[in-house]
Amino acid sequence: MASQLSRTAPPAKDATVQPIAATPELPSAVPLMALSTGFWAFKTLAAAHELDLFSRLAGGAGTTVAELAEALSLHQRPAEMLLTGCAALGLLEKTGGRYRNTPLSETYLVRGKPYYFGGFVQMLDKRLYPGWGRLTEALRTNRPTTWDPAVRSSAFDGEDPMMLALFWEAMHSVSTMTARKLGEAMDFGHFRRLLDIGGGSGAYDIELCKQYGALRATVFDLPHVAAFAAGKIAEAGLTDPIETAGGNFFEQLPGDHDLHLLSMILHDWDEAKNRALLRRSFGALPSGGAVVISELLVNDEKTGPAPAALMSLNMLIETEGRNYTQAEYSAWLEEAGFRHIETVWFEAPGANGAVIGRKAQWNRRPAVQPCATMMMEAEMARTQTRVDRHRLLGLVLKTTATAIAALKTWQQTVSRRRAIAGLTPERLRDIGHAEAPAPVLEVKAGLVTNLMSMR
Repeated sequence: MASQLSRTAPPAKDATVQPIAATPELPSAVPLMALSTGFWAFKTLAAAHELDLFSRLAGGAGTTVAELAEALSLHQRPAEMLLTGCAALGLLEKTGGRYRNTPLSETYLVRGKPYYFGGFVQMLDKRLYPGWGRLTEALRTNRPTTWDPAVRSSAFDGEDPMMLALFWEAMHSVSTMTARKLGEAMDFGHFRRLLDIGGGSGAYDIELCKQYGALRATVFDLPHVAAFAAGKIAEAGLTDPIETAGGNFFEQLPGDHDLHLLSMILHDWDEAKNRALLRRSFGALPSGGAVVISELLVNDEKTGPAPAALMSLNMLIETEGRNYTQAEYSAWLEEAGFRHIETVWFEAPGANGAVIGRKAQWNRRPAVQPCATMMMEAEMARTQTRVDRHRLLGLVLKTTATAIAALKTWQQTVSRRRAIAGLTPERLRDIGHAEAPAPVLEVKAGLVTNLMSMR
């Protein structure tokens, strides 16, 4: 007999008993909790920094809850909660009843220390945090939220001077450690003079010139930024190897530098401006020079990594740009004329890698031989059927493009920069060649012949 407590009748003797389906195991919600409350950790750090907690504890001086409450005019309840929170985040440690800085906070969060990172924390809290609060608006409008494009031409135009100073201090914080890691990942010893394009505070130049004693550098940025960099350079005692220059890198770049650095610059701008800037860099570099793009690189699949992907969203609320991939930068470099493109990887606050492009050295034979080969192919095609003249046109155009590149390089070498766009047989004949090497003259003669045959 079924129990009176049973809620179901027993199955009939001939009924088939079905097994109870197992409940599928649910994924843990803990990661979502961590994501949702991420701002708790940041605001704890920001509040502690604003109260100068870490600077107060510098040098090993500890504090009790009661001492901190009295020093900061806080109630003991919030003072204890703040110290507990900072200890939980690895910013403080507690020994013998006293809270002290950990090596992390002692190195990076104490004002006046060489690698002080607090400027970045403060900038995030005061400038970016409110903008991120309007991220949905930025997604819907495709416009920044930390400034109004309707009334200002850029994030820096008309900005409060105190906020600008905060921004550059923050960039100096991030750039200092990133430059150090870049200098370890890439050998700068082969280069003579570095041009730091959009160099901001000069942090990269300061660190790299410390690592490479023979390196000389120029910080090139807007005049008021260059003046800020000059102060940082003087503080570092490096006014001899590092100089500053004011200007707009979209308009011109200083010459006489064999290495260009673009660090956390290209993510500010759209693709068209970036490609134009890389072309300008190629034109300003000597043969054998190189350009380095140091950024938080999004992977080619555009699935991460998280620091690069989130920095890209930060560009949405701040700029017209985004964080690009290694493949995108490599394609733009090749389009601009750079060769032997490679990427070096490292881990730093402001970058996870650097894409490097090199400007080929002037070499007569390799530069000209392809021209001669294509001209012979073009001549053979020209003597064949009428249908093959389409192939001839393609070959002549390829020959022309290759020869133009060779002639441009030669003209730079002899300081005779003449426009050769819109090449015609007559114009080609007019290009001066008193100092031209014999192979270039051979290419020139072949070009005239082939261009005339197409008439």
